[in-house]
Amino acid sequence: MKKLKDLIYNKNDLFIVLIVLVLASFLIWNRIDVIMAYPSTMIAEAERQSQLQDRPDVVPMNPDEEELPPEEVVMYAVYINSGESLEVIGEKFVSVGLFHSVGDFIQLANEMGVTTQIKAGNFIMPSNSTPEEVMDIITKPGL
Repeated sequence: MKKLKDLIYNKNDLFIVLIVLVLASFLIWNRIDVIMAYPSTMIAEAERQSQLQDRPDVVPMNPDEEELPPEEVVMYAVYINSGESLEVIGEKFVSVGLFHSVGDFIQLANEMGVTTQIKAGNFIMPSNSTPEEVMDIITKPGL
């Protein structure tokens, strides 16, 4: 019995290191898609920012004769942290203009029954997405 006790005592540090290594590997393996998508997300955000800065402010001489250009579709990247509340997630979508209010976001999530199915991660969606499409994107894995 003493030999077993000494073996456990002497190898305890190695056992803990192995547990930490396995846990870290598991977390990285589960989040690799988000980690690998980060550069493309940053590029899309940089392109969006440059498009917003390159637009000249044009004031038409005669508003009745103005032909409006078609609305440009902008890609938004929204990152949802694990464990965030619906209010915090809703504020993110309101800030990019995909929802009118946090209440609308929460109400639609409740109506669709997806309040507990929202995934954590980085989600890229076009500015012309409907609220239902936004909910589909943030509840389906791998989109």
